[in-house]
Amino acid sequence: MIARVTLEIALRKEFDYLIPAEVAGQVEVGTRVKVPFGPRQVMGCVTALAEQSPHTNLRPILNVVGTQALVTPNILKLARSLAE
Repeated sequence: MIARVTLEIALRKEFDYLIPAEVAGQVEVGTRVKVPFGPRQVMGCVTALAEQSPHTNLRPILNVVGTQALVTPNILKLARSLAE
């Protein structure tokens, strides 16, 4: 399974990351995650889940932060509508 993640740095783009088996049950839309980005680790928010990615050599999510989703699917839908 693949997680599309918007990073908490000034990029207006989503990045695909593999969901490791040990955190698979914790990752859903709105979950905060720590992911590798270049040589550093950054925080992000899962904005979508996918079965596959057009990209190869995906890096895995490092860990899930918090126990509740940060953003609900309805709030994410509203944010996407406002952005358009």
